[in-house]
Amino acid sequence: MIITVLDLLAPSLDHPPDIVYLEGTVGHAIMWTVYDKHPGLFTIYQDDSHIQTGNWTNGAFTVNVDGLKGDSTPRTYNFTLIIWDEHGNLANDTVLVHVNRTVSEPSVGSNPSSFIDSSSVESSVVAFPIVFFLYGLLVVGLLVTHLRIRHR
Repeated sequence: MIITVLDLLAPSLDHPPDIVYLEGTVGHAIMWTVYDKHPGLFTIYQDDSHIQTGNWTNGAFTVNVDGLKGDSTPRTYNFTLIIWDEHGNLANDTVLVHVNRTVSEPSVGSNPSSFIDSSSVESSVVAFPIVFFLYGLLVVGLLVTHLRIRHR
């Protein structure tokens, strides 16, 4: 008698959280935890483009997502991992990566005053009353001197 045991269970694949980061920063990665008694192949897609295929092993499956470019609004990338075991059972998961620009640029129609360095405004606002006060002293001093000369 021959007993055939079929493996109909899909590999175990968790769902890590989506990622948000600023363009130009480093240390960003997606880390899936994968498990099956008979690991097989994996495929990774970024958006709709195939990135890599190979063999996987149980444990942490990490994909570095540094170096992605942002946009004037957060740019979103879609990373999908598909894993198969040796018996053809599969599991998949998708993680979104949102990348923001590090420097915001003024857009057409934006308020230019929002791009003024407030420290320069404060120093000029403080300087104006001082200059006005000194000018007033000068005028008063000239007037007093003029009246003294006339009254002699």
